Amino acid sequence: MSIQKKTAKEQAYEYIKERIISGEYAPKDKIDDIKIAKELGISKMPIREAIQILVSQNFLISTPKIGTTVTEIDIKDIYQLYEPLATIQGLAAKIACLSIRNEDVKDLIEINNKMIKAIEDDDFLMAMKYDKEFHNHILKIADNPYILSFSNDLMMQVQRIEYMFLTTNTSFSKSYDEHDKIIEAFKNKDENAVGKLMENNWLTTIPDVNIKSLSRLVNSLK
Repeated sequence: MSIQKKTAKEQAYEYIKERIISGEYAPKDKIDDIKIAKELGISKMPIREAIQILVSQNFLISTPKIGTTVTEIDIKDIYQLYEPLATIQGLAAKIACLSIRNEDVKDLIEINNKMIKAIEDDDFLMAMKYDKEFHNHILKIADNPYILSFSNDLMMQVQRIEYMFLTTNTSFSKSYDEHDKIIEAFKNKDENAVGKLMENNWLTTIPDVNIKSLSRLVNSLK
């Protein structure tokens, strides 16, 4: 089966989104569609179409006489993002528990082991990658397109916060232990336990985000 090539709009969307999430495009940075078009070797039209999508997802904001800029991050965003994400992911885990197979459990163990290896190697970005992969695998098992869509929208915003403010592996070490408990609950087919553990896995991340650093950054950008 042939691999479908990404359209110019999809390329532009991924290119801009990844740079916003990683912080390369910082809050209040202006998006230069001409420069991006040159970097990607495509016309300005797909760039502008991608920008419209990112505006609708609250990554960018278009302001008259100013142009399109990267949205700022507010302290309240942490709670407004993590709390609904915790609920959605908890529901996904409960649904996944009804159909999870031994092979799936083995996959989750393998992903979690890769995550702890990244933590031991002090590779923060790789630890984040495997943390996301762990949760995405559970979403895949749950096989609910609506939960997947809502969760992905929230996770993109959460990733942006984590890239900017979770600058050590401490939170991921704790997350590894929590993943271990989630896996055990899956083995026992305990859907209520796995749902609560998954919610807790996201909610315990909130205190790990350095609120004071976030506050200083937001104030410095005003």
